[in-house]
Amino acid sequence: MSGRRKPAPLFLPDQPKTPFSLTNSGTFTEGDLTINRNGLKVESKLETIPDASRPGTAMSHEGSTSPTREEGTSLSRQSSAEIGNEVGPSTSMDSSEFSILSLADLKNVGIVGKGSSGVVQKVQHIPTKDVYALKMIQMDMQEQVRKNILQELRTLHDAKCDNIVQCYGSFYENGVIYSVLEYMDGGSLTSVLKDVKTFSERHLAKISKQVLFGLSYLHKELHIIHRDIKPSNLLINRSGEVKISDFGVSGKLANSVADCASWVGTVTYMSPERISGGSYSFDSDIWSLGLSLVECAEGRFPYPPQDLSPGSQPSLSFWDLLVRSNYFPASLHVLGEDYIVERPPPEMPTDQYSAEFCSFISQCLQKDPKMRGTVSDLLKHPFIMKYDNEPDEIVAELMVPNPVN
Repeated sequence: MSGRRKPAPLFLPDQPKTPFSLTNSGTFTEGDLTINRNGLKVESKLETIPDASRPGTAMSHEGSTSPTREEGTSLSRQSSAEIGNEVGPSTSMDSSEFSILSLADLKNVGIVGKGSSGVVQKVQHIPTKDVYALKMIQMDMQEQVRKNILQELRTLHDAKCDNIVQCYGSFYENGVIYSVLEYMDGGSLTSVLKDVKTFSERHLAKISKQVLFGLSYLHKELHIIHRDIKPSNLLINRSGEVKISDFGVSGKLANSVADCASWVGTVTYMSPERISGGSYSFDSDIWSLGLSLVECAEGRFPYPPQDLSPGSQPSLSFWDLLVRSNYFPASLHVLGEDYIVERPPPEMPTDQYSAEFCSFISQCLQKDPKMRGTVSDLLKHPFIMKYDNEPDEIVAELMVPNPVN
């Protein structure tokens, strides 16, 4: 035991503490965000961030091009109006579009899912009979947990993209944050994978295209790295739409020099540069997408342990990923730095998959982030173009007969 090398200490960047307030009436305020029982208000201006390493333009969902960060275009949103000292309804959508005005108008239909961060219910909007997902998170005043919750609220408030789960209202009452979200009746890719075992290439192409549109919006418009792309955070519905969810660990890229260097997200889908403790950028989401697609194609997570059933999530801790095999006995070393950082990335068997799909995965899983395909590159890749004439709706073919409860 005495000769065993100890892991190097981790140095996390200091995060400046932001003052917050909570009034007796139940109005929470921190920075530009204010939320209470009447809704959410965010005063924000999204400024263009220069990034000399990523020239070019971003493709929009309609196929047009969006201004690059080099062009210096400023993006802004108009927040909701205050009513007296209270907060108006959430402005996740244009004022001309429908939004939930009151939690009292929602009727609980059932539980969609439970997790460490909260509970998601299926609810019906009584006036319209429309169905939504109601995410409920206990507000925790601990610094990092609170910031994760507020980051998700800000992202949902700002996001207006067909491939991002939409938010129709957010509220704070009795210590609980409520977000009324678009209901995705097909569940997550993880839940679908449990039923169908593997996805075909044509389905993976349509899924990839839609996720890339969502990432393009996050990266180019909101300047946000998702940092937790994985099958359980990619939701689908019975119209064949695929949408990105769960933004609690997302982070804005401050500038092109000081890239993110924090440890957040699901460690099993982290890119090599993140696992090795280096700085990372938008490219890290592409690596995570690549691993997710391999998992959906093969029916298992591409790294050990190899005996996971289709759709099951690898239960690997932070230290499982970080430590080298000579730190701990082999029986404790599940997936170390030796696998993700030292060894070659996963490859698709060329005798089982098309050359286009193998190439697409290879571009996603380049260990050197500078060699990784960008969102714009991948949207024009032959694998995506191969199925371009097929409608996105074919993803609905993966749905089992019974909808998510």
